[in-house]
Amino acid sequence: MHAGTYALTNTTKGDLDVTAPMIIEGAGTGATIVTAAGLNAAGAPDRVFDATTAGDLTISDLTLRDGTVFGRGGIIRSDASLQLTDVVVLNGRSTLQGGLIYSTDYVYLDGAELVNGRADTDGGGLATGAGGSVQTGSPSTISNCTRDV
Repeated sequence: MHAGTYALTNTTKGDLDVTAPMIIEGAGTGATIVTAAGLNAAGAPDRVFDATTAGDLTISDLTLRDGTVFGRGGIIRSDASLQLTDVVVLNGRSTLQGGLIYSTDYVYLDGAELVNGRADTDGGGLATGAGGSVQTGSPSTISNCTRDV
């Protein structure tokens, strides 16, 4: 993806569905930003990415932000393998698990920053369901992520 801010605004379609393996590479975390804020402002809250079991997702060098869902995974929900390299995931909210990320598969974080996530049940930053696991490469951080009580 080229540098720029990509705002999700189609309230009929909502988030970006990943139904086949996909690799997304940005121009840097400060240069390429994908935001769901427009969906939230339009009264149709949603996340940025929703990956099905057939949709392994690899993302690098960009920022994903501003998702809100009534369910799991405020920014990313993944039932497939998820790899984040040099990615900032910022400002997510879910009414269940995973304020920023929820996965039922393998998650690999390499230089990822998970910031400002809020979930009503578990995993303000990251939560995994049955079969989910997390591995880190170079240092990744999770900060200011909470579980509401």
